[in-house]
Amino acid sequence: MGNCCQVSQVVEIQENKSVSKRNSLRSSSYILDKYSIQKDFRKKYEYQSLIGSGAFGKVRLYVDRDSRTFKYAIKTIKKNIFKRHSIESIKREVDILRSLDHPNIVKYFETYEDECYLHIVMEYIAGDNLFRVLTDQKGFKFTERTISKIITCLLKAVLFLHHNGIIHRDIKPENIVFVELNNFNALKLIDFGLSIQQNAKKDNRRVGTPYYMSPEMVRGNFNYASDVWSIGVILFIMVTGKQPFRGKSKEEVFEKIKKGAYDKNTLTRAKCSKEVKDLIKKMLVIEHTKRITVECALDHIWFKQFEKNKNINLVVDQEIIDSLKQFQYQNIFQKEIRFYLAKLCSDKEILKLKHAFLAIDKDNSGEIEYEEIPKIFNELNIEASDTELKNIFSSMDFHCDGKVNYSEFLAATISSINFNKEEKLWSAFKYFDTTDSGYITLDSVMDALKNSGVIIDEEGLTKTFNELQKKGKKINFREFKAIALGKDDEEHDTVSRRDSNYINNISVGNDVDKNFNKQISFKERESKDNIINNENNNLKTDKEINNNKEENKENNILNLNDKDNVIGKEKNNENNNKNNIVENITNKEEDNIYNQNSIKKATPIINEIKENINMSNNAYNDIIINNSINKKNEKSKSKSNSKSNNKSNNKSNVDLLVEEHNNNDKYTDVQN
Repeated sequence: MGNCCQVSQVVEIQENKSVSKRNSLRSSSYILDKYSIQKDFRKKYEYQSLIGSGAFGKVRLYVDRDSRTFKYAIKTIKKNIFKRHSIESIKREVDILRSLDHPNIVKYFETYEDECYLHIVMEYIAGDNLFRVLTDQKGFKFTERTISKIITCLLKAVLFLHHNGIIHRDIKPENIVFVELNNFNALKLIDFGLSIQQNAKKDNRRVGTPYYMSPEMVRGNFNYASDVWSIGVILFIMVTGKQPFRGKSKEEVFEKIKKGAYDKNTLTRAKCSKEVKDLIKKMLVIEHTKRITVECALDHIWFKQFEKNKNINLVVDQEIIDSLKQFQYQNIFQKEIRFYLAKLCSDKEILKLKHAFLAIDKDNSGEIEYEEIPKIFNELNIEASDTELKNIFSSMDFHCDGKVNYSEFLAATISSINFNKEEKLWSAFKYFDTTDSGYITLDSVMDALKNSGVIIDEEGLTKTFNELQKKGKKINFREFKAIALGKDDEEHDTVSRRDSNYINNISVGNDVDKNFNKQISFKERESKDNIINNENNNLKTDKEINNNKEENKENNILNLNDKDNVIGKEKNNENNNKNNIVENITNKEEDNIYNQNSIKKATPIINEIKENINMSNNAYNDIIINNSINKKNEKSKSKSNSKSNNKSNNKSNVDLLVEEHNNNDKYTDVQN
């Protein structure tokens, strides 16, 4: 992979240097060494398909190899294309992702890093993004009630960011993804590649996606109000079907943005309420200090008319209150286990708890403060002393930062029914077993929490593990399961004996799914012990055969790629660089896998459309508007624009949105 894998701080390696010299320098190319996992992520995750691609990397769908149940979206970024400034941007993005925990923001799990790539592991979201929904003829007709739900979720996500000092800077329809297909009640905000802390040093560069940039962003500045402007543009599009700022060139668009000269006639003629028009006008105010804030926007009269007066007792029921009270008796390790298990639950599994969290979070901050706990108890007419209320809050705030985030609340209230499944418990066990030793230690737990960006209670964890060691307990999977489910010693011994065959048959590599697919209960295992023991030997043989097959497949792929590289070298002698051979093999392998899947799943026309949409989602770079390039091309573009402008009157709103979306990409230039 050679010097293409080195960051700017590493001295370039000359071609005549020895291989050993080159390899010694590679170890210094890790840019996230403090909290990245420097292992081959493919040992844990199995490739399924390509989700999207951009200038700086690709997003792929993976499943965990153990159960093949949990899906993940993994962003793979090439490190060799970044300069010093861009490396800092990547660090900033991962730092921000690690700190976010909200119902309407994509979940972050962990980051892997090797010499040439970063692999950011996040939750997989199955639904379409808002742009695709808007440009779909069947799904384009939103009611105002539906639009209000979407904008409410978006505003709550942004308010959480702002409360934590973060500005998104790239809010657009492509970065708003619905959790499920054809269900617009739940969404997630994604793509934090341009996000930044409010107190970060400003460098007066234009950053963002042109159509959604605020006047101050066009001038090279940014603030919290910049995100409000972007949401205002999205709301305008949703109620009118058109962009508020249009022009024959990007400079014309920027001039209109700076003057706040949006298409008022289109908004006036739009068949929507005067309340939503009023909100749009307040969001698209030129002066950012006079622009409506996120808090005031959420309190706007337009949202009030769609709110339902829900009975708080139906949202926060007695079961949730009982769970809050009982959670204080869990030790810190049990809480961390439940914290991780909550992340594995789908939105459907925790829908009731999500609504409860939002009901308790009265100020929409995305976090629960202590003052909100007594309020909810009073609303429910539940008596509790101040001491009891403080204990409930402190037990939920087990990361000790003075507030309860979304996952902490889920950990406290989630029912054991939601995670008392072999695949979830095994996934959690492997998460804490960072050394793949088959056992969990204090050090491995600390490493796992550090990699996930969790605030660690070292004193509490050390105390808990010391108590476990005094009892002579060695934390293998059976012990881990008993701890997670809160079993006592007698129950644990019974579970251990019953579950022994299951654990003995688990293969860390590829065969766990065989055991899960059998779905044999513990009672059935007791009556079939002899059968299972006889099958053990057969399973070992099957494992060897399967492993050999996997090795043969990998070797075949590598051999094919080697041939492709030889042909490429013969055609292009100028690219005969030894340092790029490994990278070429990797790229060929990725492209071959994607091409095989795409041929089966879609026609070339659909693939072309999807590629055009996906190429706009560049999540890993600061986007700068390059005026010099556009001035050179302006004369040639103006002719084609004038011709297309004559035909624009015959185009539908959807056609115009797609065309403007494609032009939106042309207005940006990437600085590597």
